[in-house]
Amino acid sequence: MDRFIPLKASLDMVLELVEKDPLKLFRYVRKLVENEVGKIHHVTFYDSFVDPSELDIVIEYIAYCKLGEVSIKLIYSKNPEKALEKYYKYESSKLIP
Repeated sequence: MDRFIPLKASLDMVLELVEKDPLKLFRYVRKLVENEVGKIHHVTFYDSFVDPSELDIVIEYIAYCKLGEVSIKLIYSKNPEKALEKYYKYESSKLIP
């Protein structure tokens, strides 16, 4: 189930944190995520997608918590649903040789 929780983050901040270390961006939202899934024991960066033409950015993490493995996606976009759809198409295209 996808759940969208709006955050106030500038494009500059998102790009700066992702460029330096993708996990730094996750640390920015960790407490908010833990409010949803419980205490996170470990998190790893999974993948990212950028569509520069529409300034859509999706960063995916895998968080390990009491629920098990949970996929967390941070989205910067004027239309998060459309950005997520583009990310899923991008991910599925990597599976096809």
